Amino acid sequence: MKNYRKLATIGLSVLLVLGLLSGCTNSNQSEPTKTQPPTITPSPIPTITPSPSQSPIPTIEPTDDFTLNDLEGKTVKLGDFYGQRVVLYFWGYYCIECREKLELVKELFNKKNIKDLAVIAISNENEGSLKNVKKYVKDKGYMFTCLHDMTGAVSEKYGAKISPAIVFIDRKGKVFAKNGGTIEEPCKLDTVKDFTDVIDKME
Repeated sequence: MKNYRKLATIGLSVLLVLGLLSGCTNSNQSEPTKTQPPTITPSPIPTITPSPSQSPIPTIEPTDDFTLNDLEGKTVKLGDFYGQRVVLYFWGYYCIECREKLELVKELFNKKNIKDLAVIAISNENEGSLKNVKKYVKDKGYMFTCLHDMTGAVSEKYGAKISPAIVFIDRKGKVFAKNGGTIEEPCKLDTVKDFTDVIDKME
């Protein structure tokens, strides 16, 4: 009987010890694990590239201005005629075709139904023949603007390598059309209507 009680006491002690050990284990397992807060890396700000439609509108520049003297030595600038439609007629005194077309230029200038039109004849003779140009213009009674391109720089700028050549400039100062000026493309405006057909299309 005593042995039985002794065994029971030992058993209870063992159970008690196991219970305490189990409680300690559960206590350790229930303790939460501490973790470091996540590091937040800011996203880079995207670079916005403007679309082609957002590109600045290019500025339209007028044709290069030039300054020449008229037959009396007065300075005249092409810029003085901006806002009008301009016909530049490049010619030479010794060119028979040029003198024939000057009559068309005169008729064009005298038309009263064409508004905002400036007609400018530019001769490209040297100093020695300038007096011939003056006399010819005076004898013919031309009243439109007549300039003298002694160096040929303006004629070259507008591609008037040979005469006659005609350049049309619109009200914005832009070259609208060109006729003649080279051997490959001679002047083909033979009537006043040929001139007015081009002028009517200009702004």
